[in-house]
Amino acid sequence: AIESFMTFSRCSSALELLKVCTNILEEVEKSYTSRMQDWNRGSISWRKKLQPNHRVDEFIWQEVTLLKATLLETRAKLLLRGGLFDTGEELCRTSISIRTVMLGHGDAQTVAAQETLAKLVRYRSKI
Repeated sequence: AIESFMTFSRCSSALELLKVCTNILEEVEKSYTSRMQDWNRGSISWRKKLQPNHRVDEFIWQEVTLLKATLLETRAKLLLRGGLFDTGEELCRTSISIRTVMLGHGDAQTVAAQETLAKLVRYRSKI
């Protein structure tokens, strides 16, 4: 019983930390999205001046978004261990959606997230 409690406590702490990290990444993602939209609305000469920075920001935005997908899948895996299948399934579906758009259906990370989702659905159906 003590071991289960310790594992659950660590899992809960990790889930909370991952949630905070995900929220921070979402704010960073919104900031980059807003900045890129502002640049796209600017004049043509303005865009030509900022194009290298724009590409860097777009690359950073992609990396931040993919990192968010990784955090969401990690949270889903921890929720699977804790028996919270519905919430884990929702997070995993979001992760899959992000990865499918950014990496494609056949990418290894997308496929791995789909396998995690399959586990969540399978365990949820057993309850």
